[in-house]
Amino acid sequence: MPLPLPRIRGLSATASRAAWKNAGKPAGDLSMREIQALQALIPPATLEMCRSRGAPVSLERLGIALPMFFRLAEPAELAKCCDADGGLAERLVASARESASPGELLKRASAKHLTSARIRRAAIFALLGTTYAELEEEPPYTLVLAANTRGSALLRELKKRSAVPVITKPADYRLHNAAVTTAFERSLRADGVYQLASGCGDSLKMTPYIK
Repeated sequence: MPLPLPRIRGLSATASRAAWKNAGKPAGDLSMREIQALQALIPPATLEMCRSRGAPVSLERLGIALPMFFRLAEPAELAKCCDADGGLAERLVASARESASPGELLKRASAKHLTSARIRRAAIFALLGTTYAELEEEPPYTLVLAANTRGSALLRELKKRSAVPVITKPADYRLHNAAVTTAFERSLRADGVYQLASGCGDSLKMTPYIK
C-alpha cells in the first residue's frame, strides 16, 4: 500500500523512514522526541493498518532474488530503464556477480557520482522494467483506494463524465480498453513484488476503504 511518508524537519528521508518503521523505538541517532514528532504526523489507525500489511517494506526483504535477477539480466536491456542509464545498469550487473543480498548489491554498485537513492531507484525500475517513456505517458486510469460518503457521491459523477476510467474494484480492470489493461498489468507486477516482500494479500482481491 503506497503511502507518502512525512519527513521530520532536519532529518533525512532515510532517518524519517527508520523512525516511522520503528514507531516509538529509538532508531540509530534519533531521539524519542524526534520519533514522537514523526508519529504525530501519522494517524494511529493508519500506522497500525500499514504494520499489519508489512509496511514499510525494505529491499532487503527480497533476499537473494534481487541479485539473482541482475545476474541473469542483460545490461543493454536494463539500461533502457529509468535511472539505470549512464553505466549504472552495467554496475548493477557486475556487482550482482559478487553479491548475495540486496544490501550487498547496492553497496558494491555505489560510486562517488551516484547517490544511494539513485541506485535504489534504478534497481527497482530495472526489476519492474519501467522506462522513461512509460512515466511520461498520460495516466490511462485511476484506481480508488478510499472514500467517504461525499467522495463516493463525487466518484459516481466522475464515472459518468471523466475521460479517464475510474476503477473501484481492481479485478474489473479487464473490462476496460487495451491501454488500461496493459498499464494495470504493469502495476500488478509491482504489486506482486510488494506482496512477496511484505506477505500481504492479493491486490486484485482488495476493495476501497469506504467510510
